[in-house]
Formats: sequence, C-alpha cells, structure tokens
Amino acid sequence: MIERISTDIKNAMRSGDKERLMVLRSLKTDIKNREIELIRQLEEPEVMEMIQKAIKSRAQALEMYRQGEREDLAAIEEREIEILKEYLPTELTPEEVSLAVREAITHLEAASMKDMGKVIGYVKEQYGLRVDGKILSTVVKQELT
Repeated sequence: MIERISTDIKNAMRSGDKERLMVLRSLKTDIKNREIELIRQLEEPEVMEMIQKAIKSRAQALEMYRQGEREDLAAIEEREIEILKEYLPTELTPEEVSLAVREAITHLEAASMKDMGKVIGYVKEQYGLRVDGKILSTVVKQELT
C-alpha cells in the first residue's frame, strides 16, 4: 500500500495534480510518523485504519464547513475524501450489511440486544474495513429488535 501511495505521489507530480499530491503527501507523512512512533513498519490493516481516520476527520471538517455555509471549503474536503477512498476496499452496501448481519445472527444464534456486540464483532471479523461501523450498528439494532 505504501508503495502504491509513493507511486501515486510521483504520478500526481508528473501530471500536475496538486490536490491529489497534497492529500497523498499528507497521508504518507502520517504513515511515516506512525512508523517512527512505533519503531517498526506498519502492516497493511494499520495503514487502512490510518486512511479511515483521515477520511473520518475530513468528514467532520466537511460537516463543520457545511454548517458554517462554507461550500467552497466543503467541496475541497469532499474531493480529498474521494481521493482517500480510492485506497480502501469498496464498502458494503446497506443491503449487503443487512445480509451479513442476518447471517451472523443465524450463525451465532443471537436473540436479543445483549448479543449485539457479538454480532458486530463477527461481522467485522468477516468483512473488516469493508463495513461501515455506523451502518453496521444501525442494522444490528434493527435486526435484533
């Protein structure tokens, strides 16, 4: 993943895509700082988590800009989110999440809200970063009530 980001940085420099270049350099810097902090190379899932965190922080900024009626800045954040999403596996649709939750409930024989944590853990174990936590939580609540 880090090699792909480095290659894409070079391509962005060649093509003059300043926005992509800025986003990818920022991401690579965050990854390198984390590696220095941990004194080891990051594994692929850790890099994916860092990308998700970057998306989440930009989504929060996007929401603030929209509340402040700053559509110009919101548009920039939106484009940055789209660039970062290219590095994550495609997320499951709400329908696919619902199907995965029903499968987990059947497999775990979950019957009540007490089993919510087990169901969420099972689905996350099966699908990892492909499932959005908010959607998953909502679907599990709906299915268990």
